[in-house]
Amino acid sequence: MAFDHSIHIASVEQMRPVCFQVAEDEATTLQYRLFSQQSSSESGALACTHCRRCRKLFTGQLYRWRVLRPLSIKKVATALVAFVALEHVYILVLEMFLWTKPAGLRAFGLTPEFAEQTAVLAANQGLYNGFLAAGLIWALMRKDQGTSLRIFFLCCVIVAGIFGATTAKPSILYVQAAPALIALIATLLARRQST
Repeated sequence: MAFDHSIHIASVEQMRPVCFQVAEDEATTLQYRLFSQQSSSESGALACTHCRRCRKLFTGQLYRWRVLRPLSIKKVATALVAFVALEHVYILVLEMFLWTKPAGLRAFGLTPEFAEQTAVLAANQGLYNGFLAAGLIWALMRKDQGTSLRIFFLCCVIVAGIFGATTAKPSILYVQAAPALIALIATLLARRQST
């Protein structure tokens, strides 16, 4: 007697609306129980024992829904915050140590004379950027209240970028404020998803 795969595949597809209607933890429990109910064999609850086609379909949906979807935005947010932190470490190095060097002159479009005259001011400015980087790195390392710290320091970076763009150089808005804003949006989305 031939095995009808369409019945099993249809039953797996019917799981989708159920998972979207219940809470994430409940969806995990529900899917795990359905999948492991007959896990003594390799088939799984909704997988046929005659081949692996149905099992692959269900495990693929379970992995995409429970692993890739929730963790992807969190990982993206973390990566963006880390990028903003590293960017400010780089700015610190440029302003504190390379201001009068060729790399600093190219980065900020300075003349050697002007760079020598403003080296002390640049070092102070670089130190402030270093504090922003330190705050973001600290927020990444914190398990408790880490999200709130990320939001606070990202807002500080955005304000600093807007102020720098309006008073010094318009491109600062794209170099400093825009990445921080994108990281802030991703962080807020990740926090909303986890609640």
